[in-house]
Parts: sequence; structure tokens; C-alpha cells
Amino acid sequence: MAKIDKDVKDAVFNRHTFMKYMKQIGAVVEDQTGDGIHIAWETSRGGNVAARAFTESVELTDPDLHRYGYEDFAEYTGAIPISHTVLQKNAGPERLIPYLDSRKKNLEKSMAYRINYDAMNGSGTFPAMVGIANLISTTPTTGTIHGVGRSGNAYVQNQQLDSTVSTTVGMGVIAIHDIETLLKNASKGMGDREFDLALMGKTVHTNVAYYLPDLGNSQRVIVNSNDNGNNVPANQLKYAAENTFYLGDALAIWDNDAPSDSIRWFNKDTLQMRILKNCNFVTRDTQAERSFNRALLCGVSCQMVCCNPKYTGVLHSFTS
Repeated sequence: MAKIDKDVKDAVFNRHTFMKYMKQIGAVVEDQTGDGIHIAWETSRGGNVAARAFTESVELTDPDLHRYGYEDFAEYTGAIPISHTVLQKNAGPERLIPYLDSRKKNLEKSMAYRINYDAMNGSGTFPAMVGIANLISTTPTTGTIHGVGRSGNAYVQNQQLDSTVSTTVGMGVIAIHDIETLLKNASKGMGDREFDLALMGKTVHTNVAYYLPDLGNSQRVIVNSNDNGNNVPANQLKYAAENTFYLGDALAIWDNDAPSDSIRWFNKDTLQMRILKNCNFVTRDTQAERSFNRALLCGVSCQMVCCNPKYTGVLHSFTS
């Protein structure tokens, strides 16, 4: 059981870009309480991972504005169903262990993808997680965040700027001003605008990386096309952009599933993923009622929280 817990948890925080970097910057925290995983068996027996509703209420401690309500929490559960027939067919450790290991790997992939995707795009419609696309909004004066109306409440409105970049070529010329303007709006003042990450989709990342010399913050490296470590003719040399670069103080990261045509800046103090302490990728062995079937259920209860929206920002509306 403990191995399943660890392997699935490691997969979630290492297999996809956004969750991996959230973990690396220390933006994944356990500061909530809970009395275990709340699993509705009838919705978990399939092996797919999805946002699922609690079957009972969860008591929260020290509720405040940014830990506002039950609806902000999501629960992700996945099952490895084991029928009586399967057990008979795979009797003995030499068969059963490889079988369960292969099913566990499928669970890891599904859990990693679902949580990573929802952390960026989740609608917040219960029981789905509220994703970064909604927490750092392109329409920061409308809707709600953590139960608080944005309209008229500037302290829960993130900074947003519609980019003036109308062409891909403009990325390297016009975006300098756009990025500086937004970062100043989202900062507290000179020398106090420390952003950890700048999240974007692959197309925007490609354009920014290509035109980054105009932004004054890029490194081009010569790589060997056949990678044999020897000198090769010039027609086999190629230039490649260094994949690591910064926008302001923020490491630029991209994800296939990140919101498109935008860049979002934040740090670990403004945007966090919070996990219920007792619901942190815990595996349980469950027997279905009136059935010989069993299942190993693995789940986590979590939420994405924007602790200080005013000091986050999104540059939006790239024509890509």
C-alpha cells in the first residue's frame, strides 16, 4: 500500500511540467486537516481518475477569506479493480505482483494527467479543482474567487494586460514593454517583484524563446547534430535556443495543457496547492457490496488557492 501511495504521488509531481515546478518552488503544502479519503465506490470502480464529489462534509480549521469554502476542494480518486476471477488467473506472487504493477502504472499516468490539467484549467464547478486559468483571470473584475466577488474588490483582482503583440514577429519588439508594464503592476514596488514562475503554452513559449535576444535575456548554444562529440562540417551544426530562461524574475515554463495565448506570473506565496493532511495520496483496500470484487483505491483531496491575487498577473491575447 505504502509503495502505491509513494509511486502515485511521485508521478503526479514529476510527470508533467506544471505540477513538477509547483513542487520544486515549494508551492505544494499540507496545511489542512481531514479525517480520511471520502470515496463514493460507485464512481471510483472504473480505473480512470476524475474530480469527484465528497460523500460527506469535511471540517476545515481556521477558515479565512482565502480558505473560504468547501466548494474549493476537489477530490481525485482512482481504482485498481481486482475481481475474484483475476485473482485466480494471477495466483502467486510471480503473476500477481507484475499484474498489479502494470495496473498501478496506468493509475499513475491517469492521476498525474488529471491533476496537472485541472490545476491549470479546472473550472471550479464542484467537485473540480479551481485552476490557474480562473485564479489568475483574464477578466479579473468579474466572477468570484474563493467565494468572494471580484467586482468592486480590488484586493482580489489579479493584474491583467491585453498584449499589444499582433504578430509573431512583434513578440520580440513590443512584448518588452508589455511584460515590463504588467510586472510593475503586479509588484509591490521597486525591488519587490519576485516571481517564481511564468506559465505559458507551447506556442507562446516557442515565440518568446525565439525572440528573447530582443528581450536581452537569452543564450544560444551550438549543438552537434550527430551528437558524437567530434567536429563536424558546418552544414551539420545547428543553433538551438537554451530552454531555460527568465521573464522578470520568473522561470519561464510551458505545458501542452497550459492556457493558450497568455503568460501568467506568480510565486509560491501567491499561488499554492493545498492538500488535506490525511488525504494525501492514501491507498485503501475496499470490498464492493454484494460482490467478490475488491479494489485498491488511491486518492487525494486538494485545492488551488490564490492567496494574494493582486500580486499576480496575466499577459493575454497573443496572436499566435
